[in-house]
Amino acid sequence: MVLTVTLIFLALTGALPVSVHAEGNVPYFTNEDLQRYSRGGDAERDIPETATEQGQETTGDYARENDETSVNRFAIRYRAFEGSTRRIIIPVTINGQYTAEMAIDTGASDVIIFERLAKKMGILGKDEGSVLWQAAGIGGTTPAILTILDSVSVKDATEEMVPVIITKDLSREFDGLIGLDFMAHYSIRIDNRKRLIVFEENREALNLPGGRDVHWWRKNFRRFSSLRRAWSDYIEYLNSLSIDERRLSELKRFARKQLEESERLFYRLNSYASDVGVPMQWRQY
Repeated sequence: MVLTVTLIFLALTGALPVSVHAEGNVPYFTNEDLQRYSRGGDAERDIPETATEQGQETTGDYARENDETSVNRFAIRYRAFEGSTRRIIIPVTINGQYTAEMAIDTGASDVIIFERLAKKMGILGKDEGSVLWQAAGIGGTTPAILTILDSVSVKDATEEMVPVIITKDLSREFDGLIGLDFMAHYSIRIDNRKRLIVFEENREALNLPGGRDVHWWRKNFRRFSSLRRAWSDYIEYLNSLSIDERRLSELKRFARKQLEESERLFYRLNSYASDVGVPMQWRQY
């Protein structure tokens, strides 16, 4: 990928004075969330045997629940603690080959992965599109990177073409968060006694393009199209400045690459939308 990791993290750390915030919904972390997830600690964890750690399927009532009324239902064991903090942490497969420990978080919209996992997967070194983004909430914003994963799987539940936010590491105990966008087409039950989380597929999702409803498609088209506009506007702004030529050249080069990356992401989304038959009125250009 032409976009260099150095430039990305120069911008993330403030070395490049880039402040671009795309219009539309940007639902992610607050500063309070960052502090909450960073606490962790080395306190003794109340965790069951190895089967729970590995997320192996139970063989009880939940395993016998598949019947004609459900398209797909399965139970997976979860790890209940991050240090001394109660959490639901499950094994997740990313892009069909990387296994990660992810925490279920109904307060997050997107799938969020931490920087160490992104490095392990080589995401920042692949020419697949990744662009600066701001993870925003009530408490403020934090720099992040936006890209798209090929797939995210929780056992038998698989979503393809998954927008993902890459943030700094927030815990040593898990590698990211599974947000509501992934869980939207499942009814979910939690059995705290057996430490099981049960996913039941909603039959209606089978009739939706790519398994996503109009809200998901409009939100993501709005997100990626606004990113393109934001970086294009920023380039025009840079063209109006009279500052040190070397510095200006560096900023323009970075901004042009970000525009290319945001266009790459947009066209990837649009191509997938065409493949799965998304109506044109659900898209935003």
